[in-house]
Amino acid sequence: MVDYYSDPLYMRRRIFRIVIYLVLALVIIFGVMRLIEYLNDGYLLVETGGSNRVSVVQVNGSSDNESTLINIPPNSLVELPHGTYAVTVDKGASLTKQIVLVYARKTSKTAISFVPMLQMNPTTSLSVTSLEASPTSLQFIDSNSANLESINQSNVLSTLNSTFKFSSVQWASPRFAVAQTTTGSLYVFSDGSFQQLNIPSSVSNSGLTYAVAPNQMIYLGSDGVVYSGGQSGFMKIFNIHKNTPVYLAASEDAVAVGWSSKSSLSVAIVSNQGKLIAESQTSASGFKWSPDGKKLVAAGENFGEIYTSNLKQIAIIPSYNVVDPVWLNNSVLVYASGNQVWSYNVTNMRSTVLSENGNHTVNGLNLSTDGAYLYVSVVGATNNPSASTVWRIGLAGQAISQTAIQLSKHLPWIFGFCSLGYINFSAPVLLIQSFIAPTPATCSSGPQYLNQFGINVTNLGVDNSSILTGVN
Repeated sequence: MVDYYSDPLYMRRRIFRIVIYLVLALVIIFGVMRLIEYLNDGYLLVETGGSNRVSVVQVNGSSDNESTLINIPPNSLVELPHGTYAVTVDKGASLTKQIVLVYARKTSKTAISFVPMLQMNPTTSLSVTSLEASPTSLQFIDSNSANLESINQSNVLSTLNSTFKFSSVQWASPRFAVAQTTTGSLYVFSDGSFQQLNIPSSVSNSGLTYAVAPNQMIYLGSDGVVYSGGQSGFMKIFNIHKNTPVYLAASEDAVAVGWSSKSSLSVAIVSNQGKLIAESQTSASGFKWSPDGKKLVAAGENFGEIYTSNLKQIAIIPSYNVVDPVWLNNSVLVYASGNQVWSYNVTNMRSTVLSENGNHTVNGLNLSTDGAYLYVSVVGATNNPSASTVWRIGLAGQAISQTAIQLSKHLPWIFGFCSLGYINFSAPVLLIQSFIAPTPATCSSGPQYLNQFGINVTNLGVDNSSILTGVN
């Protein structure tokens, strides 16, 4: 019997054949992979009209974390795996993001144009929450005193109610709201008067959540049960099995109910009569309804999402950490992200920086009832880095007050038992407030503090009628 394995020539031929087979196998595998890639890849063309910096990141599903950021050349065809991408175009002073769908064996083309950013105008140095803005007034909670206060067209600050201390307010309109006190009780504010809300006996103030619809329908969430109604009474409309509602968001006809269940968040859309319209798991920490009640924007740490009223996703916002979204109309909304305010169009899924405020964090947005101004709560834009002040963006080309901008750099200022601030609702006015009554004479010397900064205070109005009672 011939021993082939002892034949060197045979062994060399055998090894050669094995190597050839391996090479062929690798070629086949590589070819199959390239074929799959060829069949799955598409092309993206981002037209920017210049040499702007362009980057893309694939959106993994609807709300998962984004994948690796890829820089691509502008105005050039780029091959990418098919999928959903967030495209960012940076022009230095302008920034635009857009969701683009890349299809296999097709070319997706998007043209990015830029619009100038709008400047923020300082409105008041007061630390404000739960703001409601109209053409004739600002109504809000003063964070320092917990008073519900108002600024009128003459820039006069007044307290709407000094009996209660409030932690939050939900506004249906400037004339109707539900306010929650620091002890958890709910009060109805209607045409300037307050009346305690008659809540069901089974509802506890502890852990109570609430919402108010534009038609003044009130929703309550307590101990796993959601109620709808008003002063004349409430009815149970939804049960979430002892899970405490995390949030309620109300439209004219329905309410979005969010709750935490084990390690996930869930949301349900329920009519005001108790009909379950839709239910789903979500990563969103809050929802806001469009004015017509047909769409919702979901806010949270991941990409923002737009849903129909039955929770069908129809659009993605190409930004992380969408904060406090506000609808300008039924197809355009604004939201905060870091120190910037963004505008987003649902139709073309494009976001553009509307304005920014230095390195200061934007933590709240409110649209005036006439749509003329977007009010912006900003943290750290004063000499007190933890204070939240109010600025506004004119959406109709309104003028910026340079005097107010100068005041915002140096106020508020505390001296003795006095505070010097400003209001710029209709015109810049200095606000002198006292921590004690009667107002000490030394408070009147406050405006002279501004002389050292070259600010002429002789032409500024002064409001010195306010006493800061119950300051925390």
